[in-house]
Amino acid sequence: MRRCRHDALLRILPTLRFPLRRGCRLDISMNMKPHLGVLLAAVGLLALAGETWAAPEIAHVTEPACNGEVIVITGEGLDSDKLRVKAAYLPAGDGSFDPQKLDEPEKLFDAIEHRPEVPGVPPEHALDCRILGRGERYLQVQMRSSRHVWARAPVTTALWVGDGHAWSRPYLVNRPQAQWLSPRRQAPGEVVRIFGRTFSWGWNLGHAQAYLRKVGDTQLIALPYAGQHHEDGHTERWCHAAWLPDGIEPGEYNVFLHGRHGGPWGWSDPLRLTVAAEPFANGPVVNVKDLGAKGDGLTDDTAALESALKKAANPEQPGVVFLPAGVYAVSRTLTLPEHVVVRGESVEQSTITNFRPQSLTPGVATDKANRPFRPALVHGMNDFVLQDLTVRFMPATTPALQIGQDMQYVENVTLYRVRIEARQDYSLAQQHDYTIKPVVIYNSRNLRMIRCETFGPGGVGCDRKLEDCQFSQNRFLTDRRWRGSGFKFWGAERCIFEDNLLQGDTRGLVMQTHFGVNYRNFIAGNRVERTTLGGNAGETYLVEGAGVLYESPVATASADTISTTQWPTAHTGSSFAEFHQKIPGRFAVIARGRGLGQWRRIAAADDATKTLTVERPWRVVPDESSTVVVMNGLIDTVFVNNEEVDCAKGLYIYGAGAINNIVDRHIADRGLGITLMTHDERQDNDPAKHSTSPDFFNRICNCRVTDGGGFFLSVGGRLPFTDDAHLPLANFGNRVLHNEVQRTRPFNGAQYDAMWRAGGGFSDLLAAVNLIPMDLGRQPGQGLDGPARMVGNVVQDNYLVQCPFGVGISKRAAGTLLYRNVYQWVNTLLIDKGTGTQALDDEIRDDQQYTPERGPIR
Repeated sequence: MRRCRHDALLRILPTLRFPLRRGCRLDISMNMKPHLGVLLAAVGLLALAGETWAAPEIAHVTEPACNGEVIVITGEGLDSDKLRVKAAYLPAGDGSFDPQKLDEPEKLFDAIEHRPEVPGVPPEHALDCRILGRGERYLQVQMRSSRHVWARAPVTTALWVGDGHAWSRPYLVNRPQAQWLSPRRQAPGEVVRIFGRTFSWGWNLGHAQAYLRKVGDTQLIALPYAGQHHEDGHTERWCHAAWLPDGIEPGEYNVFLHGRHGGPWGWSDPLRLTVAAEPFANGPVVNVKDLGAKGDGLTDDTAALESALKKAANPEQPGVVFLPAGVYAVSRTLTLPEHVVVRGESVEQSTITNFRPQSLTPGVATDKANRPFRPALVHGMNDFVLQDLTVRFMPATTPALQIGQDMQYVENVTLYRVRIEARQDYSLAQQHDYTIKPVVIYNSRNLRMIRCETFGPGGVGCDRKLEDCQFSQNRFLTDRRWRGSGFKFWGAERCIFEDNLLQGDTRGLVMQTHFGVNYRNFIAGNRVERTTLGGNAGETYLVEGAGVLYESPVATASADTISTTQWPTAHTGSSFAEFHQKIPGRFAVIARGRGLGQWRRIAAADDATKTLTVERPWRVVPDESSTVVVMNGLIDTVFVNNEEVDCAKGLYIYGAGAINNIVDRHIADRGLGITLMTHDERQDNDPAKHSTSPDFFNRICNCRVTDGGGFFLSVGGRLPFTDDAHLPLANFGNRVLHNEVQRTRPFNGAQYDAMWRAGGGFSDLLAAVNLIPMDLGRQPGQGLDGPARMVGNVVQDNYLVQCPFGVGISKRAAGTLLYRNVYQWVNTLLIDKGTGTQALDDEIRDDQQYTPERGPIR
């Protein structure tokens, strides 16, 4: 007999029917609640008689889920062969979405924050969804939200799983998700940008509509749509931009979106926006030459610049320090006070540089550290602006510009049209720091870097966590002399990195989790050129390190807590350790057992009871069968419209704990391609040192890889030898959809003086799509005899052309679904060593069917 909770029974009582014998049914309604004990006894007898009655439960559904796409559903009670999956587009009378009939949100205002309940059982017109595959606690299902097979859009749809008698609670997918906005404080007449999911979808689904409502008021203000940087139908899926009215009253507002689909169920949750006038530098304008600065590059202008900064800084009336055309040399760190704007004539004409006595023999090698410049040539903390000037430090012994200080947060800093140069020109000592970047940023909020340029060994290093920051339309140019990166995050939340060019160096954009989660960021429209595969790898876009704190079986759980049997090592008491090891703010991911696939942010942690409190309730409450992983991770981040040319390892999401991220329209030319590699360290003799950083539910779609590698779903580390009930899943429920791979090539190169080869070190023959392990504890070609670590992944509607191999699947993969993929001039379509692989409805095209427009991206 299946275990059934009272609340679960009460949920299904209104419609539950129990077959007693042929031709006779017993209906149970809510007016029988007082007789719950009798009902439970009757249900128990029926169950003992062989009837399955307990309703399944849905824990999570991958989304966005377009009509016709395969989705992954996790939950409880999904193992019955009698299960059916029903879907209904609720506003339509026939349960089917019609792209020609989009909603008028103005008629649905009453449903804002008061959405109607979703029917407890599927209506008569609900569509049957085809179950294509299943495994432990999951189903692979073809989504149906429309009877029109050509309607490929993720529209608000209710899903139910059941056997026709007992149904799960409905699960609403594709409702527009407004997750965060930028900026969170904006002036009237300016643009606010809302980030999340399912705001448009090409010609099938026009852009959403945004509304503003002042807190405490009832009036809704429609916000005009603002065009995106890239009007290609992809950026708009994940970002909605809208204009604030010019004359809007300052105050606190809630922002709502309606996707123009889903009827009363199509409203997003509100986001809070502060409307306030833009602060202006209305204090004095101080010309540094009026205070004695020469600006000839030969005179020490430190004193004059410091006097000007002191005179202009005023919290009530911030002033402007103006640098007319010239080169202003300083002999010690120039410290920028708060509430000041430093503005030059232009990047080409106004320069701050380090003062050096003139030598008759310029270019003489030196290893001497210039001690007066600590921590940097220019240093600032809060509330300052640099604009229209150059900061030059040559030869550099510290950064040219440092923002903030270690372990302290800074706020409200803007760099606009600034060039920052740092060169290590002369034979530096071997022990010298190899990445003295032009710019170093510590913990920061509300920092903007717009239309700037860096040049030197590396670009920008964000050495602690950033929140609500923006980096747009910059050029990060490196001289490739030292191993480093063009731009580096060490933890970012609600940050925009958009329309930047990164050129040279051994890495392009790096996102790591050393000091915080990488959560809900927007990485869009960036181009990386010529990363070099050398001493420090050569990844184009590198997302590395999950920040795993610990993993544990679950002891007990409630709706919003979870208690674990294990607990991380006690803090050392230092501020650094507490900052690095704190539990609140991290994520708890259910990686095995009941509640599989759910993740929640941790609001509080109780050391005494080993209990975590999560920010929102579990949909399916975990129990003692569950395993939880606590980590920073890469969560809900969007990569869209990025490009890499002549690079090495490509987009490399490595051990990042990637959960529910989007990679959309990524273009890779002459590089390795796109890799999702899970960290999996399980062979240490001490079980406390075992760790897995789960990669769940990521969507890789509409990407193109040519003349290089392909797509890699992989697991790297010392993989487990045996399975057990609490072994976390590693790589699960990821979807590779609508991509194109052309002409794969063997790819290898030197890393730390060793040969790195795709395929786990044993082969450089690449398939277009690879599901492979990399067991670092075994010799190449071995380590394939343990449990599957890549489970339930979906490869659908991809176009693979001129590749020696189409898809390669390892023994360490299970339940892989290949669906409707197209092969053109592929020698070997599939090499399958996995368990339970299914290849359904694939298409092989011959020469007569070829046209250049066949690929999904042109």
